[in-house]
Amino acid sequence: MTSETSCPVCGLEHIHPDKAKCPQCDADLTCFRILDSLPDEPVREVKGPRAWIIAFYAIAMVICLVTAITVFQYYQFRRIESLLMDQQKYLSGCVTGINASPEHSVQSQQWHSGAQNSKIEAAGQFDKQGAQLSALSTRSTCNATEGRPSGVSERRQYAGILPVVLGETDFWVYDAIETDTLWDISERYYGSGRYYPVLFEHNPHLRIYEIGDGVRIKILKDTKLVRDIYFKMSMTDGDRTYWNYAVVKGDTLRSVAGKFYRTEEMAKQISNLKLDVRLQPGQRIWMLLE
Repeated sequence: MTSETSCPVCGLEHIHPDKAKCPQCDADLTCFRILDSLPDEPVREVKGPRAWIIAFYAIAMVICLVTAITVFQYYQFRRIESLLMDQQKYLSGCVTGINASPEHSVQSQQWHSGAQNSKIEAAGQFDKQGAQLSALSTRSTCNATEGRPSGVSERRQYAGILPVVLGETDFWVYDAIETDTLWDISERYYGSGRYYPVLFEHNPHLRIYEIGDGVRIKILKDTKLVRDIYFKMSMTDGDRTYWNYAVVKGDTLRSVAGKFYRTEEMAKQISNLKLDVRLQPGQRIWMLLE
């Protein structure tokens, strides 16, 4: 049974469904009944981004991140490989120079004799380092003729420092803290971080990238002498800088590499070159600075 309707024009209620017009206002009710019979159109819902779009962007971000890390690691590997090749070239040159020089052992004995005489003249622990500086020009130097960069003369290879005996008053004594680096210490006391290799002349126990908390460091007060030592004991070939490191008792290829290079892996590779050479105290070898 069809329910009664109401007139949408005058508002009359309870109109019989058989009536085509409103009894009160004579309005045509047929059109209104047709409109009422039509179903309501559902409201469209605004949907968010689909799950696959989110997954696509997430995968793209992961791929970009992995690519960036891979490129960075490749660059680091190439850089370390280049350093190893240069260092191997220098160490091979050292072996050639040592084996080709029959006077090497005689020069070593002369240096030990000169060092002993200098130690007797100097008083105290700090004077020992000064005696080593005064005997620098007579020390045995690694003759890396084959490995030395072009343009470096033999005179440069055996360059010496003006004879000077240093005493305790010529140094500051500094106790390092955990966050210290040799570059920072050099910049603080010498005005420039580039002179940090000079600290090795008086502190052969140091490591460039790992000083250690509470380690005592002797710092030369005379900045002019510091610059003199640096320019006589370093050389530059293109964009690479080398330091003429003085070997001390107990040094090996691996321990020296550990003093100069950041990664233990690089130090191991240098020490595993299987070069037939024994480092002698007082001998000088060129080390590539990173």
